[in-house]
Amino acid sequence: GQDLDHGTLPLWNPYLFSGTPLLGGFNAGAAYPVTWLTAILPLFTVWTITLILTYDVALVGMYLFLRRQPLSVTAATFGAVTFAFAGYMTAQFVHIDLLEGASWLPWMLVAVHALTGWAEPGPSSAAERASRRRRIRGWVVVLSLSLGMSLLSGNSEAVIDSGVLVAVYWVGRLVSMGLLRRDARRALAASVAAVLGGLAGGIALGAAQWLPGLVFLSQSQRSSSSFGFFSSGSL
Repeated sequence: GQDLDHGTLPLWNPYLFSGTPLLGGFNAGAAYPVTWLTAILPLFTVWTITLILTYDVALVGMYLFLRRQPLSVTAATFGAVTFAFAGYMTAQFVHIDLLEGASWLPWMLVAVHALTGWAEPGPSSAAERASRRRRIRGWVVVLSLSLGMSLLSGNSEAVIDSGVLVAVYWVGRLVSMGLLRRDARRALAASVAAVLGGLAGGIALGAAQWLPGLVFLSQSQRSSSSFGFFSSGSL
């Protein structure tokens, strides 16, 4: 916030050690849009706003995802509240970057769900086909934005967890929707292309964070630490 207030990009932190990368340090979330509010608002006000927005994103996203399943409004509401306020999102309450990264998981799942619904009979008229293409493009944008925002949060653990869950759900959807049958190759190709397009867009959006982060990581002590070192602690 101080950097932005002085017209400087948040690239370097001179107050830690003898100076250390700020943007490349991942956990600062220097590229996450909500973090920029610290340039114009008090720190604890921004922290509170961030928590409110994060839990709202998680709640609404999970509710929409569960409503696309054969579940009632009550079940979807209970599931959304459980996701947002159970252990994963509350035990890490002080790690705001993890909450930010994890909150976008339901939106990725919603987008993947929509982009793998190709087993249904295709529209016949030109207007219906155009409408369907617009919906597909819209869900590609949702997938790109949700993945990109998760990457910009700067929390690699949340990104990895979300990536595993999205991949498992994607494969499950391809199987359950019958897109792996021989007679569904065309629909499979279109669906996979749409999902990969959304993922590529998200990776490109998040490059502002993960690219400098990986460069910094390659020069840190963690890049040369052995598995024995990591497995020797509480992990």
